[in-house]
Amino acid sequence: MKTKCKHCGKVLSILPSGVTSHIKRHTDNCFKKQMIQKQQNLHNFIPLNHKAGNPNSKFVSALHDGKFDMLIMREGVANWITMHEHLFTIVEEEGFNMMLKRGIPQWTSVSRHTIRLDAFKVYDVGKKLKNFLKGVDKISLTTDLWRSKPQKIEYMVLAAHFVDKNWKLQK
Repeated sequence: MKTKCKHCGKVLSILPSGVTSHIKRHTDNCFKKQMIQKQQNLHNFIPLNHKAGNPNSKFVSALHDGKFDMLIMREGVANWITMHEHLFTIVEEEGFNMMLKRGIPQWTSVSRHTIRLDAFKVYDVGKKLKNFLKGVDKISLTTDLWRSKPQKIEYMVLAAHFVDKNWKLQK
């Protein structure tokens, strides 16, 4: 009899004696499984997930599965405001809302108070990430860009690789 690891796809044999401890060892030490768990831990830093409470939520486009997600768009606007030091009142300006409404018909206006709270959440994420990386001397950053042709969605992934104080590779 054989079984297959659901994470990496490696085929493992069940011994004629019925011993399966090697399968458990593989499951406990599966590299792919560990990477998936570490990536999920990093994604939990993102406060405005498109599905709140879902540990598999990842940062995605505001247009996901053909539906517009206002929370992700608000996170993007909060990032834009803090990155370029705009005033929070910019979200209440007629021209700003007209521009977004033309590009995204599902856009609804938000108040400066709402976007201010969103900006604080974005700041908290950066602070948590900074604490997570405290003590790391060198980090290797890589990017990957791709497009999903059927859905016409573009993706960019930023991956950080570093060795922690226990000499384990982290992603």
